[in-house]
Amino acid sequence: MIRMGAWTPIRREALGGRGVWALLAALIALYPSCGTSKSTSGTDAGATDVGVLDLLISEVGNEAASPDSSGDATGPGGILSRCRFDESAATARAVLAVSVDGVVVLVMSDGTTREVYRFTAARPAAGTSFWIRLQPIGEDIFAIGTWWGTFDPAIPCALVDGRLACPETDRWVRITRSGEVIGDITQRSIRSSANIGSTMPPDADAGMPGLSAPVAPTPADPASVTWIFPPGLSPMSRAIDSQGWFISVLRDDYAAWVYRSPDAMSDWTRLGASMGQVEEVQVSNIAGTYLVSARGTLSFFVPTQIWRDDAPPGREPDLLQNSVQLVRPETGVVDVIPYGDDISVNLSMDGLCAVNWEPTPTGRLLTIYDLTINGAKRAFLSETIGIGRPNSLWWQDSSAS
Repeated sequence: MIRMGAWTPIRREALGGRGVWALLAALIALYPSCGTSKSTSGTDAGATDVGVLDLLISEVGNEAASPDSSGDATGPGGILSRCRFDESAATARAVLAVSVDGVVVLVMSDGTTREVYRFTAARPAAGTSFWIRLQPIGEDIFAIGTWWGTFDPAIPCALVDGRLACPETDRWVRITRSGEVIGDITQRSIRSSANIGSTMPPDADAGMPGLSAPVAPTPADPASVTWIFPPGLSPMSRAIDSQGWFISVLRDDYAAWVYRSPDAMSDWTRLGASMGQVEEVQVSNIAGTYLVSARGTLSFFVPTQIWRDDAPPGREPDLLQNSVQLVRPETGVVDVIPYGDDISVNLSMDGLCAVNWEPTPTGRLLTIYDLTINGAKRAFLSETIGIGRPNSLWWQDSSAS
């Protein structure tokens, strides 16, 4: 196991290329036992290591100054971020659960990882789909594995009323923060392509209650508000975020920006980088951190947004076509996430951390962003392209201040 060192800002360009993978190969040779530390609790009997979770990565591409790890590990304004991973092993607790290729892994607050569950037959026969979802249940999580397709020769797929009906198996595993598996039930059924996906587990089995989701407050209707925009800009969208700010994506002939205002009429302030050649921009907010996802005109068969490409010097867009940004005005963070087909950014409930599986030439990197410091991110696990889409879930930490 390679222990994580001090917090490492990693340049985006440093994550690709042969040099990094040569370094990883050298580290594996030096530390053949590194990777995830495995827990036998709840792991299926007879499961074998498929080797997709390759390595804990520490201090790769460290070309920028790192915060002093000897201090209190706080960002601007004394904010303590859970994704700094500063806690000692004696007090380590799970802060993040991830799933990839049939394996559930806990990322601990001291920077180590633990494999806690491996689903059987994570690599089913050709033509079968498999994925894992992670959902909170009280202080624990459910890892829900779903197999759907022709993995059972005795029950082939068939067309029923124009829909493909196939055998489906759903396994529900309840995992505690310590990595203990306290419930494991399996349901089998025949489902069509229109309703693929598991339902709630039975209340009586293994003491596992049904899922419950918090009810979010109903946001105000943007249409009921009088909006007055800065001269020369027209709105692409408008919304009211979770903190009561009025948010609008405004554009001119060359670029679009996310703006926010306290009253929808004045003090409009830009958030993040400018975007060009975009068809739609989605903005979400958690605890003061904004996730800005733009889809470019080339992603649409008939785009409706018309842009000029002769921007005068100084007015060129920062980003073109598809892009994803993390923006936290309180700390001055504007991070641009490398764009790929599997973009699935997950923000922690305090808005201070974000996680994403980011594309590499041979697979993906589990990458965590510390949103108290601009440009600070850390790669944890690399994986070759496996089966299903990787998932992640920040642990709801009711005990943390």
